[in-house]
Amino acid sequence: IFMDNQDETLTIELNGRNVIPYINVSSHKLGLRITGNGSLEMENKDSNAIISNNGDIEISGGATITAISDTDCGIFALGSIKISNSTVTAKGKGEGLRGDAGIVIDDGSRVDAGSTGKCALYTLWGNVEISGGASVIASSTANETNGIYTPGGNITISGSKVTAVSY
Repeated sequence: IFMDNQDETLTIELNGRNVIPYINVSSHKLGLRITGNGSLEMENKDSNAIISNNGDIEISGGATITAISDTDCGIFALGSIKISNSTVTAKGKGEGLRGDAGIVIDDGSRVDAGSTGKCALYTLWGNVEISGGASVIASSTANETNGIYTPGGNITISGSKVTAVSY
């Protein structure tokens, strides 16, 4: 799925099992919303599995997402990433889960973020907020990297289980 030159948020309503190579949302400030009780599986060998070049990404409604990249991020947003009441596996050679403007994981979500080349869960200038009974595993196997890293923000964990592993 590739979206460009659009003015609205791209909404994907999942139903059943879905398998595609990647999602690339490139329009100015166009966000991506994935919802529904189905699953979405992606493995991109050439780039990010899910990317929003200019907007936010929201995953909710019981969605189950598997986003794997052999070369870049599992899930990347220049904006923020919010995961609510969903299960997400995001792994890559780049960051597993990267939301430059912040990452929020709540409402019982289960997230497994992993990286073999960079930090597992990363935000450039935003905050990482994990709450509401969420369960997060953030594991990096790359030399001198972190499980969770935010050079310009704070990390807040409330009423949730977090396991962060670095090299």
